[in-house]
Amino acid sequence: MECYNALECAIMLTTEQLSAAASIGISGKGAVGKEQLAGHLAPILDMVVINTGKAARAASVLAHECGMVEGGRAGAMRLRPGAAERIRDWATMGSSGLHFKVIPRDLSAHIFFDDRDMTAVIQPKRYGYSRLAILEPTAVLIATTPVIRKGLYDLWRRASIQVGGGIMITKNIDAYLPEAHARYHLFVTDPRVSAGYRLMRGNAATGSFADELKYLRRRDANHEQNGLEVIPTNAMSIDMTNRLLWHKGIGEAAAIVLADLPNRIVKR
Repeated sequence: MECYNALECAIMLTTEQLSAAASIGISGKGAVGKEQLAGHLAPILDMVVINTGKAARAASVLAHECGMVEGGRAGAMRLRPGAAERIRDWATMGSSGLHFKVIPRDLSAHIFFDDRDMTAVIQPKRYGYSRLAILEPTAVLIATTPVIRKGLYDLWRRASIQVGGGIMITKNIDAYLPEAHARYHLFVTDPRVSAGYRLMRGNAATGSFADELKYLRRRDANHEQNGLEVIPTNAMSIDMTNRLLWHKGIGEAAAIVLADLPNRIVKR
């Protein structure tokens, strides 16, 4: 934040605090309906969706393209020396590095690197660096590397404040938007629901229900091991088990959020 006198600094600080407080956090494991819920809420609340995972996935693709990732023990991936600092710089360079940009008629902000729109590049594919079996583990590696994580926190906070408070699809919102009053944590009690959901939406990492279930269990264990599945402070938990595959389930979850919001969020 750059300002030139005490009054201007005070106004900017107040604006930042209001935008941070107006942000809405939606968290939870993968394939529990976070993006669909955010997309349902965005036009109703006249807010922009910031999917923080897009930044980690974009950094993942860029890191592979730049040869920053190599194989480690037991086939695990690791970053080459100096890569973490460079990726952190991508997250803190503003419009010349990784940044979110609002695109007209799109509810969810796009992720850019300089002037390159990475949004389509990071969509799961059957080949290349965007294969989920490559993309997701690398994104976790990047997001859990401490030096990079600090840069991502800066990027995510800046993105929400720039849109006046965003609907954040996120992990650990406490760490970078502690002022946000509205936090919702989605979960399912049966991982088979999530496996079926991914297959139904066409973004599964495998080709069968049994393989997808195994994949999700391994991935969730990896996320938990790396501290990515922390339930935010004062978050309302919403069970999506019986809502995720029901055609009116997302709308029902949105109604729960909308009924709860007046008790939590500040006026924007």
